[in-house]
Amino acid sequence: IIILLYAGFMGMTAVTENSIVCFDAFHPSGAEYDLNEIQSVETGFTKKGYFYYKVKLPDNKKVKFEAPSVNAADHPQYKDTGSYEELVDFDAKLMSLGVAKVSDKESIKYADYDEECMKNFKKIINE
Repeated sequence: IIILLYAGFMGMTAVTENSIVCFDAFHPSGAEYDLNEIQSVETGFTKKGYFYYKVKLPDNKKVKFEAPSVNAADHPQYKDTGSYEELVDFDAKLMSLGVAKVSDKESIKYADYDEECMKNFKKIINE
């Protein structure tokens, strides 16, 4: 019940092979958006050094990805990576679809992550 309440009030987002599904209080069974519907991506670091990856969907809905979680049974290649490789692959997929991206390259100075994570963050921001 607590998980359902959290999902209802805070919202959760799932990424499938061809879509993004957003769960919230208004869409408890999920609102599905095809990846081709994504209007833009915004990425960078906050002044506190937190990485963000924002996806703009139709109806001015924005989804923010911070710490992705992957179903290891369906995607064993990401099991225990801890380095945001799944977000790098998701970003590459969106860029191959021609989604526009705005990256705050100057914000890298605020980041302080381990070398592997920084490599992936820089790849997302710079491509």
